[in-house]
Amino acid sequence: MTDFAIIDDVIPLQLISLMVNSWMRYFERRQSKERVVWSPYKGQPNSIGYTRDDFQCLYRACQFPWNPKENDPVLKEICSLANERKGIHASDPQQTFNTVSWYPPGSGFMREHIDGGISPLIHALVPLTFRGKDYDEGGLRIKKRNGEWVDIEWLVKPGCVVLYDGTLMHEVLPVYGGIGRMQCFPLANEFGSIEDDPRNLAHVSIGKIVKARALLFKDKIRTLLGREQNYR
Repeated sequence: MTDFAIIDDVIPLQLISLMVNSWMRYFERRQSKERVVWSPYKGQPNSIGYTRDDFQCLYRACQFPWNPKENDPVLKEICSLANERKGIHASDPQQTFNTVSWYPPGSGFMREHIDGGISPLIHALVPLTFRGKDYDEGGLRIKKRNGEWVDIEWLVKPGCVVLYDGTLMHEVLPVYGGIGRMQCFPLANEFGSIEDDPRNLAHVSIGKIVKARALLFKDKIRTLLGREQNYR
């Protein structure tokens, strides 16, 4: 893969329908007081954030591997299938966490940016709603290495996985019409301790630090008992 690739017929269509129906209800009734998570820490509780500023407007739910009882099994299955397409497996030392993002109609967008890391930084994105069917305008664009912008939404269809290099410039153009744009996004992450992350530590309460330690302790016990860690 160079700039991006689209693999069709990866995700069963019934899983797409289940995801959209359940998460749309969840996002619409949830009034989040937290911002969108960009730098998660080890032991962080599952969260849903909402941010609207000059750079972005979206809701994002994050589900972490040490919270298996709280995690959506359908999201887990979809993200596992997506991760398999880029060679990420449960035994890898680099863990992954699963996200669902919703760009609401009339306000959702994300300005052009690149993701940090060593190139290539391969992402596996699963579209859940589709332009022309679920919303009217906007969506993901990726800037190829030759400088050409590609409108990804013209190319995707239900059940596909979009693989792309996150170190390329990309953006989500303002979304209008219908129910908006929704996607699943399993993200690889080297989770650090909250105590070793001054940026996160400054914004995290003592209560959340204690809860993070408790979640990690419970996860360790599950591991010792031989139970599934849900790391995919």
